[in-house]
Amino acid sequence: MNRNDNSIGSINKRLSEIMFRMYIETNKSNTEQKVFTIILLLFLLGPFFFLLPFIFQGKNVVAVIGLFISWVVGVIYALIRKKIILNKIFSVKSNDSNTEKVSVTDMSIFDNIDKKSIFCIGVDGTIDSRFYTILYNWLNDLNLLKDGKLKVYCLNGSQFKEKYNTNDISDDANILFLLLDDLNINDSNKNQFIEQRILFGRFLSEILSIK
Repeated sequence: MNRNDNSIGSINKRLSEIMFRMYIETNKSNTEQKVFTIILLLFLLGPFFFLLPFIFQGKNVVAVIGLFISWVVGVIYALIRKKIILNKIFSVKSNDSNTEKVSVTDMSIFDNIDKKSIFCIGVDGTIDSRFYTILYNWLNDLNLLKDGKLKVYCLNGSQFKEKYNTNDISDDANILFLLLDDLNINDSNKNQFIEQRILFGRFLSEILSIK
């Protein structure tokens, strides 16, 4: 389970940044990305050539101010574009209509389920709506959700420790179980899911070192 940072806000930010970079990498060859790169280079490098005459004339203050304004505009342009992309990546908000949260009271419901078929996500502290939205859109983007529905089983660290006889988690941690049978895993998305799962969690078998 991912426990490098116990702040849900930091976890959300880290996941958002990773998924943003994944989006950029996946779409780096499309026209939109190429146009953005050209425009950003014009903002950052173009002023050098435009302001050279001022430098030759000894008007260095004008040149510096011009460069500064151009760079600021370039940074603002990049930040606005990033926000637009993040809104696109997380376009679907997790809510009661698309996300079913099952509060676990009896851990025995997992007794007959292969531990390699239970995907675990652990967070120290409360899991907020933003995290569910990030999780939902990640799975949805991989076409892993059946009928666009996400089902998660919610339990706490104390339940996990008692069930699996481990102390490698705090009692107040919040844990989500996703059953692979509830996901639409097929040949077209299986490898991506396996590769990207580490962003969110591990299979129960991995956590318990069961081969």
